[in-house]
Amino acid sequence: MTEYKTKRIIDKKPPLRWVIVDETGKVVNRNPSEEELKCLKKEQIKPRDTRLYTDKELLDYLKHFKNENGRSPGQKDFENNPEYPNYGVYRKRFGSWNNALALVELDINKGGKKYVDEELLDYLKQFHQENGRIPMTTDFENNPEYPNYSIYRKRFGSWNNALILTGLGIRKKDKYTNEELLDYLKQFYQENERVPIARDFEYNPEHPNVMTYIKRFGSWNNALKLVEMDLDTRVVQGNLTTGTEKGRYFEIKLMSHFENRPIDLSGRNCHSYHDGICPNGQLYEVKSASMRPEGYWPFGTENKDKDDDKEAIQWYYFGAFNKDYTKLLYVWRVPGEIVEGTMFHIGVNNGYKFNVENMKQYDITDKFKDIMNT
Repeated sequence: MTEYKTKRIIDKKPPLRWVIVDETGKVVNRNPSEEELKCLKKEQIKPRDTRLYTDKELLDYLKHFKNENGRSPGQKDFENNPEYPNYGVYRKRFGSWNNALALVELDINKGGKKYVDEELLDYLKQFHQENGRIPMTTDFENNPEYPNYSIYRKRFGSWNNALILTGLGIRKKDKYTNEELLDYLKQFYQENERVPIARDFEYNPEHPNVMTYIKRFGSWNNALKLVEMDLDTRVVQGNLTTGTEKGRYFEIKLMSHFENRPIDLSGRNCHSYHDGICPNGQLYEVKSASMRPEGYWPFGTENKDKDDDKEAIQWYYFGAFNKDYTKLLYVWRVPGEIVEGTMFHIGVNNGYKFNVENMKQYDITDKFKDIMNT
């Protein structure tokens, strides 16, 4: 007789919820009723997504699913499934779910539909008719209306080969020098009076595609760095206008106070699950906030999709600034286990659960005297 029990998993958004699993750990009911949960053994587990996976491990899970089920996995197969990493991990690591599938040569389009060459070329012509321009690879990436661009690359050898076969030709400007690419960034800044973001160069026929920058310079941020428009350069130069710039300012200053330099994950990818790794291997997160008129600092702890991965963060560093963000008043180093919910409030008086007085055990302000005035 099959023995059933329950395990608690962490969903993408609170609250925690129970699922029913069999004796092998396979989920048999994801949304049980209270009646169904009665008399079942309850066991809490930590989601698999709280660990750090190598690229190989992530791709091996995709191949394992295909071997077990005889088909390519869909995103829903890897959503809140304790047997596999969450599909969001693949999106962050490889850029998209389909990019990951393509790396292990699994079907990625419309449930694995097989297209003949003529169909694939007709989709390119259709796009041209509807949009008045030659399609780019990004137009056919994760677009439910079209086959994925990687199918064209595999079938015809390259995206441009497919375009040539349609008679559409290829984009007029296919090759840019490094100097030309960087000049486009400067031009955008002059015309728009702001630093360009990757999305500005994603579907804009007036500029080179963002993927051209990533392939040429390694990342979008690397390209911005060469024209002194990257976030860290702006912060070091004293540009603290946006919330992102202010937050990164405190991250940079914090890193300089580690005895041994930590691994800066946020600098590599602002959407990283964690801001960094301490020299001793522990994960940390950095938050800063300005004082609210009511006399408290609100530190958001939900962004970057970490609410389902919160248990993995050992330390939070909270930087409390004045309301104008011109002076750093307090710095706290807080254990991850006491940080709950989507916001962590610290008040100036005992009217708040956490306040300046009872947070003294976590106060490390003295270590930051050199940056008390920005």
